[in-house]
Amino acid sequence: MPRILYMLQALRHGFLILLSFIVMRVDIYAQTRYSSHALGHMAEAMQISGIFDTLSDGAYQNVYSWDNHSLNIIVEDSEVVHIGYSLFPPEILKNDMSPACRFVEQYLLWVDLPIERQFSIAQDMEIKNIHFEYGNRDEVKSLVKDTSISVYVSMMDGKYYNVSWIRDNEMVCSVTFPIDYCLLHNTTLHENEEKLISDLSRLRDLRPDSVKTWAISPLDLIKIADTNIFILQRDSIYISELNNTQYFTIEDSTFKPIFSSDLPRESFSNLAVSNRISNRYLTEIKIVQYGRRNTTVTVPFVNLMNYFKKKGCTPFFGVMENNDSTMRGLLLLANIPEGYCHTIRLDIDTNDIDTGEGTIAGRMVAYIPISKIKKLFQ
Repeated sequence: MPRILYMLQALRHGFLILLSFIVMRVDIYAQTRYSSHALGHMAEAMQISGIFDTLSDGAYQNVYSWDNHSLNIIVEDSEVVHIGYSLFPPEILKNDMSPACRFVEQYLLWVDLPIERQFSIAQDMEIKNIHFEYGNRDEVKSLVKDTSISVYVSMMDGKYYNVSWIRDNEMVCSVTFPIDYCLLHNTTLHENEEKLISDLSRLRDLRPDSVKTWAISPLDLIKIADTNIFILQRDSIYISELNNTQYFTIEDSTFKPIFSSDLPRESFSNLAVSNRISNRYLTEIKIVQYGRRNTTVTVPFVNLMNYFKKKGCTPFFGVMENNDSTMRGLLLLANIPEGYCHTIRLDIDTNDIDTGEGTIAGRMVAYIPISKIKKLFQ
């Protein structure tokens, strides 16, 4: 009898281990399948998460529905990045104002779902500073098939989005809300940081992506007097030294981006903003997290820049210090429509520039609100 009891206990122990492994795998899958915890909870609340889990990359508009209202589902890189009511035409969801439209679609669905909440909907809207100046959230859903309605999305002072529905030059509905990444995606700062670290960690072991080889028009270049250096001018952000200007020389009637130890400043800038420099640099980045925690990840520099540009970030760069063999610069990655920017302080050994291979040390602060970025330079 004791031997049988022992065998039963062993089988039970083995079953629990297997069960915990299955639960762990399902939990990991659920976390990686949805770009935020909120989207995972929404899919579960609709009891159709199993369908979303099988979707391939692409947009699914008016394919699925909830409470007799069509849904808009977007899947990118095998992740469900958006679930919401289908309220806007596809062309609006693809322009620069898409974060505002996605937020309205997702939030109006989120408030209708049977999800446990800490506050009432009215309190939640007040806390998040979401205000309807005209109409209400229920009225928005009734306007979807009204062909007499025009939709306008705008930024207000770079701090707020306004979405308005207008019929015959008269306002029907209008809602205003902050341009805040956590609000737009229903996430927390800690969740955003953990997602970023997870994404960058996956890039670590991937073969570096290829760089872009865009053609350069001589009409876009401005020559620096008495030199063989040409500038492809771009915007600067707040201070003239922090810009995304690129530098070229002409060789055999061909414009080539500068990357030489003879011109380290121009080379460092080109590496940071142009995505034209073929290189094998690794970037060892210390990510300063909320709560004074740090996490270090190592990523091929090409993969790093391609990742942020794919996320919609525009790079701005400026040299901070230039010593005998080390140069320090500040890379600012701004995503104005999403309301945030990342800053990465980069240190490069100028002796490595000619080979395009080595380790770049970085220190990163992520998801800084655009409205607060000026304080970094005061």
